[in-house]
Amino acid sequence: MSDSDSNNYDKPTTPLKKRRLRNCVFNDNWMKDSRFSNWLAKHDDINKARCIYCMNVFSVKYDGVNAVQSHSNSKKHISTVQSRQKSAVIKNYFVTQDIKENDAVAAIELSKCFHCVKHHHSYLSTDCGVKLELKHFSDATLAKKIRLGRTKMEALVQNVLCPFAIEVPLKKLKYPINLPFSLSTDASNKGNRKLFPLAVRFFDLEKGAKDYLLDFYEEPDETSESIFNTILRAIENFGLDIQNITAFGADNASVNYGKNCSVYEKLLKKKPSIIKANCNCHVLHNTAKHSLKLLKYDVETLVIKVFNEFSISAKRITELKDCFEFVQQDFHNVLRHISSILMLEKKNLNATDVFDIMNDLRNQISNRKNDEFFGITVTTRLNSLTLTEKNEFKTSALLTYQRAIDYLEKWFNFESSPFKLFTCLKLHNKIPSIMELSILAKCIGIQVNENELYDEINLLKLMPDNVLNNCELTSSEKWIKFFQMSSVEVPNLKSIVRYVYSVPCSNAFVERIFSHMNGLWTEERNRLGVDTVKAELVIQNNLLFSCSEFFDFVKDQTDLLAAARLCTKYKFKK
Repeated sequence: MSDSDSNNYDKPTTPLKKRRLRNCVFNDNWMKDSRFSNWLAKHDDINKARCIYCMNVFSVKYDGVNAVQSHSNSKKHISTVQSRQKSAVIKNYFVTQDIKENDAVAAIELSKCFHCVKHHHSYLSTDCGVKLELKHFSDATLAKKIRLGRTKMEALVQNVLCPFAIEVPLKKLKYPINLPFSLSTDASNKGNRKLFPLAVRFFDLEKGAKDYLLDFYEEPDETSESIFNTILRAIENFGLDIQNITAFGADNASVNYGKNCSVYEKLLKKKPSIIKANCNCHVLHNTAKHSLKLLKYDVETLVIKVFNEFSISAKRITELKDCFEFVQQDFHNVLRHISSILMLEKKNLNATDVFDIMNDLRNQISNRKNDEFFGITVTTRLNSLTLTEKNEFKTSALLTYQRAIDYLEKWFNFESSPFKLFTCLKLHNKIPSIMELSILAKCIGIQVNENELYDEINLLKLMPDNVLNNCELTSSEKWIKFFQMSSVEVPNLKSIVRYVYSVPCSNAFVERIFSHMNGLWTEERNRLGVDTVKAELVIQNNLLFSCSEFFDFVKDQTDLLAAARLCTKYKFKK
């Protein structure tokens, strides 16, 4: 062994110092760094990080952010980034759903459809308007997402708005209790097609007596059996009970009210207490028509000719006004209908008013007959006639009066009509007695607790005078106020009022349906189908909003908005 080696062994050795290992954890601030924000993600293990691009997990325990930087510089990561930049990510092909924005778009589209229906616009014109608005408001985000082609609009009207408009009255009829209601129908032609509306009327404790359209259908077989079966099917499909029907309203045709095989007779077999609510407007019209036949001159033809002369010519109306000014008289519009018919056709008329209108007309005719009064103008002119001519005219005129009275009494039962009993509910400066309400309840087939009913009448006496004696309020509105002010339940009064006020006063509502039909089913829109016409008629008559009110309303109807977004609104022909 050399001296040098021995010297090395003789030197004392010092131990090596151990390297201290770092324990780094993932820092959330790294994900905010622009170098890593697109691909770096947190892992469940705090000592690790995850790369979204490489689908890889790596440790940051020892090197911390340097480990992240090292991964970003790796060949695999660089290659993955370059590949992603050259090809689109698959999620770009899927539309991101924004529920609030979609609801806003659906609300706009539904309100535009409602506006189109309410004002009888064509679907093509509305589609054109939407495209024009997109040009006008090109910077609006929602405007860019609205699409309302003809097919989509028709689908929204038929399969979204129409079912909703039918459901509105059905919910009130069935919940929280089954309400009594009347049925009304009529028939009219569109070319060679026979069409029928089916309407209901019931008393709502918030809005009073209201009419709603439930169906509008085509039926070439205009027999009583066909109409009756269609009514039964409709009642069943809508989930209604025939035992809740209070009255049947229609025109006075024999198919509806004949003694042997009419729709009304068939309904009576299902429920014997259904009230015959035939159209009293037709009764009044026929009264004038049949009674005036006794006059030598056709007065009805004269009235129609005068009306036609001045109803469509602005020039003639101006000349007529000049004539009124010359004789120093106030100008009045030339009317085609007598005032009693106009009263029976009022929208706010109730069944409690019908008897008084008919009875007042009978009394007026009777008084004129007894006093031999034929109007002040005619009475004055009679003096210019010879005695023979005067007597001849008086004889025919008095016979005309008598024939009018006879016709009225034949077609309106003044003595035992249920409308006569209904008058006790008018609340015109008078509270109904317990006896009147008991008789009325028996007439309409309602069972009441008369002891409770008496207590309820005493509550009715507490109604303020400014309500009871308010001539500006209808009887229906007075009952609504009473039910709202009553601190206790009045079930017997509610049952009677609901039943009576559901009875129609005339056939005006369903006849008005045909006026609406003619307004929307024009020559320019002759390609409309019956289903589309039905949908528009139901929306017009059941959703009584202005266009702006409907938009505010529909924004909160989540079910309606969801239905508008679904593809199931389309029904394609196979």
